[in-house]
Amino acid sequence: MTTRIATGILGCGSFLPRTVRKNDHWPREFVERDETRRKRDIVDIQRTAAGDAVAIAKELAEGAAAYEGDPFRGAVERRVIGEDMLVSDMESMAARRAISASGLAPDDVDAMLVHSLIPDLLHPSNAPAVQEKTGLHRAVAIAIDNGCASPHVGFVLADSMIKTGSFKYVLVVCSSAASRAVDVMNPASPVFGDGASAYVVGQVPGGYGLLGQYMRTDGYFRDAMVHATFVEGKPERDWYKHAGMVRLATLAPDRARESGRKQVDFCKEACEGALSDAGLTINDVNLFLGPQSIAWLNDSLCKSLGLPLERTLDTFKEVANIGSATMPFNVERAYQNGRLKDGDIVLAYTPGAGLTRASVVFRFKAPPQTTRTTSRPELWG
Repeated sequence: MTTRIATGILGCGSFLPRTVRKNDHWPREFVERDETRRKRDIVDIQRTAAGDAVAIAKELAEGAAAYEGDPFRGAVERRVIGEDMLVSDMESMAARRAISASGLAPDDVDAMLVHSLIPDLLHPSNAPAVQEKTGLHRAVAIAIDNGCASPHVGFVLADSMIKTGSFKYVLVVCSSAASRAVDVMNPASPVFGDGASAYVVGQVPGGYGLLGQYMRTDGYFRDAMVHATFVEGKPERDWYKHAGMVRLATLAPDRARESGRKQVDFCKEACEGALSDAGLTINDVNLFLGPQSIAWLNDSLCKSLGLPLERTLDTFKEVANIGSATMPFNVERAYQNGRLKDGDIVLAYTPGAGLTRASVVFRFKAPPQTTRTTSRPELWG
């Protein structure tokens, strides 16, 4: 009789740059929203690109109403990577801390999955740079890209890799350095922060670890959120034909807004699918970790699932939207703050550009007490 291997998160690590950017960084002109910039505002999901009003889910409408008129969308501060730092430097710092928190050494890691929203180079990916800087001499380094959903997809991939018997420990690393690709006058620019996080997946006792998952991609929304070169103020699809700065943009403004309006439906579909896969219900969930692309989204989705806000954690006001680094960062933060305990059921969901909606359900296995610390320098250096 074959014994089913259980795999889970053994330890997390994160890195936030030292520089804190507050809202006074944005010029006065930013607050005075003109019609041209309003049409570029893909966060304004209650209107089409043409300005026509459209209905959205009650939970989303209530959340948006709380920040009506706030050009910063509830963002207070965010960390910004220094000009002299590479994104792979952030990633390797988070990776080393995750390995240490797991009670492992670099040579214990067999494989690494890396997602970099803004990589050091167009090609190759940051994966080999992080492998070398972290000292993973025995590991294969693999790039993944499902946008903000990458840590969820990475968890499922790591689980499968370990269950083949070919790998024992898989490190997942995610980062966002969006400040390097967002025009300060972009209406969405204040919601982005920089940072990196990582976690190690390995075997855990039966009943712990990954219990269920749900992942679906809808390429209809692939142009909703892109990085593109700008020519005369407009994003160009053919990036290889044009010189210039690469910026966060949309090639399909109405589809970008449409994807925002469907957030409740996407969340329910993915979370209910993952819970069903795990044989659990929403009442079994101790902690919900959702997307925090804007101040109100995580709480709105939590409410849409029928969970009280006491069962979620949101760090948006501290770090803003750190993209794919959010989920591992918040797992670490929840444990550090005593919000996540051994045996708790975690439901994590995030949509990623492309568009991939992904959810995982896992029973948390607390690392040894010797790895627990609340020291900010130790966590984020």
